[in-house]
Amino acid sequence: MTRKQKFIEHVAGAAGNIRPVVKGTRTRVSAIAQLHEQLQHETPAERIQYALPHLSIEEIEAALEYWRMHPEEIAEDIARDEAAFAAFIEMTSQH
Repeated sequence: MTRKQKFIEHVAGAAGNIRPVVKGTRTRVSAIAQLHEQLQHETPAERIQYALPHLSIEEIEAALEYWRMHPEEIAEDIARDEAAFAAFIEMTSQH
């Protein structure tokens, strides 16, 4: 474990999936990774902090480091979210 990983913990999500989050915030590493990608990978932590002001720069850097160290885990987390959202849209469009 790197020094920065002290900022990351794993918690159970709504469907019981274990997800890495910034410790004490429930802000998912996958959300920070997606924001970083949406801002075209040139995003300093300060720009991400503007969108997520409750996080410190060190917490954001720890989340990005975790993502780089565990890309498959974060990709699976994002895929689960996308599938759940698609199912929700499908369910609500039937009414």
